[in-house]
Parts: sequence; structure tokens; C-alpha cells
Amino acid sequence: MKVIWQLMRFMRPFRSFVPFYVLTSVLAIIFGAINFTLLAPLLKILFLDETPTQVVIAAPTFSWSFGYFTDIFNYTFSKIIVEEGKMEALYFVCKVLVITVFLSNVFRYLALYIVNKIRLKATARLQNALFQNVLSLDVGYFSQERKGDLMSRFSNDAREVESSVYNEFKGLIRAPLTFLVYFILLVYWSWKLTVFAFIFLPISGGIIALISRQLRKNSDVSQTTLGDILSMLDELLSGVKIVSAFNAQNFILTRFNKLNERYRIARTSYENKRDIAAPLSEFLGILTIAVILLYGGNMVLTNQLSAEIFIAYIAVFSQIIPPIKEGSTLVTNMQRGVIAGKRVFEVLDIESSINQISDAKELKEFVDKIEIKNLHFAYQMGKEINAENQEQVIEKKVLNGINLTINKGEIVALVGMSGGGKSTLADLVARFYDPQEGDILLDNHSLKKYTLHSLRSQMGIVTQEAILFNDTIFNNIAFGIETATQKDVEKAAKIANAHEFIIKTEEGYQTNIGDRGSKLSGGQRQRISIARAILKNPAILILDEATSALDSESEQLVQEALYKLMKGRTTLVIAHRLSTIQHANKIVVINDGQIIEIGTHQNLIEKQGAYFKLVEMQMM
Repeated sequence: MKVIWQLMRFMRPFRSFVPFYVLTSVLAIIFGAINFTLLAPLLKILFLDETPTQVVIAAPTFSWSFGYFTDIFNYTFSKIIVEEGKMEALYFVCKVLVITVFLSNVFRYLALYIVNKIRLKATARLQNALFQNVLSLDVGYFSQERKGDLMSRFSNDAREVESSVYNEFKGLIRAPLTFLVYFILLVYWSWKLTVFAFIFLPISGGIIALISRQLRKNSDVSQTTLGDILSMLDELLSGVKIVSAFNAQNFILTRFNKLNERYRIARTSYENKRDIAAPLSEFLGILTIAVILLYGGNMVLTNQLSAEIFIAYIAVFSQIIPPIKEGSTLVTNMQRGVIAGKRVFEVLDIESSINQISDAKELKEFVDKIEIKNLHFAYQMGKEINAENQEQVIEKKVLNGINLTINKGEIVALVGMSGGGKSTLADLVARFYDPQEGDILLDNHSLKKYTLHSLRSQMGIVTQEAILFNDTIFNNIAFGIETATQKDVEKAAKIANAHEFIIKTEEGYQTNIGDRGSKLSGGQRQRISIARAILKNPAILILDEATSALDSESEQLVQEALYKLMKGRTTLVIAHRLSTIQHANKIVVINDGQIIEIGTHQNLIEKQGAYFKLVEMQMM
């Protein structure tokens, strides 16, 4: 129930529509009920043998009661029979019937129109909140979670909430109102018969409740498995070349078949239980009507109830079954929405580990230096239960006591064996993570003292894999800079040695580059990402192995662009190709999370230490 109330919060801004929905629903139900109230006088007057003069009814005295409106109809109806004949009365009934059916359906449509607006707006708010929270999460969260599962929660689970919870919102109001209106009508005709009839209805409710418990379990399994399937699909699309190269199609297919079979079993069980709920409730309803026929028929035979009222009673009682059936179906359908809602809130309730303090200040300009002091960092790899049966976090130590100063305008290169902690150190400077111990100071203030937006506004990043988006070349270069003009973008592209190949594409700067820039070569993609960094014009630049994945020709063009980009900027370079960083002001050799050497290229060569060995290895 807690999840339902949490989901309903997203409908709160649209609560002003609810009174109109209730009003239109009530009017639709009332006009629908009038159709059945016409049965009793119609049967009594049209099919009895009395002469018209014997059925004249006196004009009723006005009062605000259900009986008054019934009496006024009976009076009008009998008056038409006396004065104009039964055929005119039949015409009258047909006219009233057409009008009431028309009005009932008009108000029914208006009610659905209103609830659809509420439903779709609430779903949009839910997805906006989910997307916004995902954007605010730190980088570490995405290294632990699978993209496919996140996509499943955003798309499938959010839509499941829409269809199983928000769409059923109309039933939460309409079903009780329909039941109430028809129940009052039944009690008005015969309270004894109504009490007898409703003795049997709780039986169906109990049976449906048992089915609902099983539905929740099956729904949880199917939603989780669907997330696994989407994750696997995402991995396949990203690594299809590796799958083909290693002839691993059968291995991947076997994994997929197992997941798909698990999903099929869970969904089959869910669908079977859901589908049996409606026919079972319908059968129990018909069973109840059969019992009422026996009991009510006895009342007619013993003159406790008139025949025409009993027939109308049965007709109305048959209409009270659908809202009860809708209520049971609503409960079963909402079970899947509850599970989907839980999965959505698991993401919505996550808070980023990179928090901004309340009195954080704006970093307007980088003027002095970056200081890294006694920095320690470890990745959280998961959790386990220790010998004392307590939960503890499993950590992988990456950096251990790093001390480093980067002065403004300096080019500092990080080198060393893979896994030594170079990229992690760069991520900490950009504050994608926070250290467990130690601190990073920028102009003598901790990075935590600055707002995240202003801190990252001073930084530009070019990574080994050029991260581009399925958009035009212009929009990829101008990414995040809404005020960028065509002239600005072209200037950045020329500096990045990208302008010449861009103008040769089909539509120039308006050419769509495909998913992740698939229509471009590796060197072209990297030059686009460099142009993006140039346009941002950052004070601090982080280059994470920006040329390591390129061929020699592309590397030369990209390296020229990088030299232009680094000019006059404070730059932190991570490099495996040591020939590209010989001009650096400082070369920092990191091994197993510790700094083992610092110096210029020439100084470190003369020392003939770890850096000298790395250079020798690459020259062989």
C-alpha cells in the first residue's frame, strides 16, 4: 500500500481534475441506472391487463428524494397511457431511454478523457523524476549497475505503473460509485433480498485475495528477469564484434534462452492467475444471481415482492456484478504495478554519494594550483556477511597516500602500468568520486567547498573512447553550450583539425553521426570530442589516453589538435604512449596506487628508474 501512495504523489499536481472526474462519473452512472429503473413501470403498465383508467397515478408532492423522481416518472407515464394510449407511452419510454443512454455515454467519455490526461501527465512526471535522479547519480553507481536493468526500470517498469496503477485510478473511483448507486437502488426496492444477496459476495473477494498474493511473487520474478534480458541485449549490441570473433554465438544464445525461458515461465504463471480472476469472479456472481432467483422468486410467489420489481431487481443486480468484478481485476492488475513501482523507487530513492554542501560557493576562476594531499581511495566491490554474521563492504584499494601539486599552466603526465590508479586519480580531480581519506584542494579550498556545476565548468575532459551522441556534428561539438554559434563551432573544429573532414560529409555540420558516432572513424570521433573541449574553453584539461586507440595517421592529427588544446591550460595527461608526453612539466610515475617517481622527461631518463624502463619497453 505504501508504494501505491508513493505513486499517487505524482498525480497530486493534477488533483484539481479529480472533482470533474467524480462528477462526470457520477452522472454517467446515474443516467445508466435510470435505464434500468424504466423496466419496472414499463412491465407494470404495458403488460398488465388493466384498462388505462385503472392505472392513473396521482401527481406526487415535490421532495428531494429518490422516491419523488420515481413517482413523477410513473405519473407522467401513466398519464400518457390514459390520454394518448400505450403506443405513445412506448414512444415516450424510447425517447427517455435514448436520451439517458446518450447522456450516460457522453459523461462516461468525459470521465475517461479526464482520467487519461491525469494518467499520462503522472507517468510523464514519474519518468522525469526518474531521469533527473539518474542524471544526479555519481559515476560510481553506473559502474556497479547494469544499463539494461536501468533501461528496463525507466521504460518497462514506468509503463507498467501507468497501465497497472494510473490506468486503474479510474476504477478506484468509478467502481465504488457504481456499486453505491446500484446498491442504493437495490435496497430501495427490497432490503431483505439485498441483505440475502450480499451474504455470498465476500466469498469471491477472499478467493481473489489469495490469487493476488501469488501474482505479486510472479510479477517480481518476471520484471527482474526482463531487466537481465535487456542488460544482455545491451552487452550484445556493444560487443557484437567480440562475440563473432570468438565464435561465441552459441554461448550467448544458451544464456539468452535460459533467461528467456525463466521470463516465459514467470509471465505464464502470472497471466494464468490473472486471467482466472475475472472468469472466477463472474462465475461466483452468476452463482449468486441463481441463489437470488430462488429466494426472490419465493418472495414473488408469496406476494412479498411484485413480479415487475423483481425482474428489474435482477437486471440491476446483474449490473452491480461488473463493478465488483472490476474491483477484483483492479486488485490483481495493481499487483504488477506495485512490483514495477518498487523497482522504480529503488532508483528514485538512491542518493548520490557526491553531495554538495549547503554553503558551497561558485568557482569563478582557477588562479593558482591543485593540491592532492595524502589521498586514499578504494572502490566498493559489493557486500558480504562476515564470521560474526554482520554485513561488511568489500573494497578494492586503488590509491594509497598520493601527494601531488599541479600549478596553473602546468602539463602533468601520469604514467605507469595499467591498474595503477591513474584514471582514478583523474576522476577524483574531476570529483566523479570523493576520497575515503585525504583531500584535493583547488586554490587552497577543498573541491567539496565548490558547487559541482561551477567546478566542472572549469574542466574539460577527453577520454580514450570518444563519447559522442546520436545527433548532428554541430550539436556534438556544441554539447552543453546553448549559446554556441555556427562560427564558434567551426572555429573549434578548425583548431581540432576536424573542419576539413566535416565539410566533406553529406550535410556538413548538420550530418547525423549515428549511434555513438558510428558513421565516423576513430580519429574523426576523437577530433570531434577535442573540438567539443576546445569550444568549452576550460581552465583545467584532463586527457585520459586520448590517442592510445588510434592509428599512426589519426594519432598525428589528434596529437596536433591536443597540443593546440593544451596551450595555456592546466593539463592532467594520462598516457601509455610516452612519446606524446615528453614535453610535460612533470611526469608522475604511479605504481600500485603510489607515486614512485616525479620529474621531467630528461630527469627521469637520467635516473634510469621505473620511467626509464617504461621508455625502453616501448622502444623495443
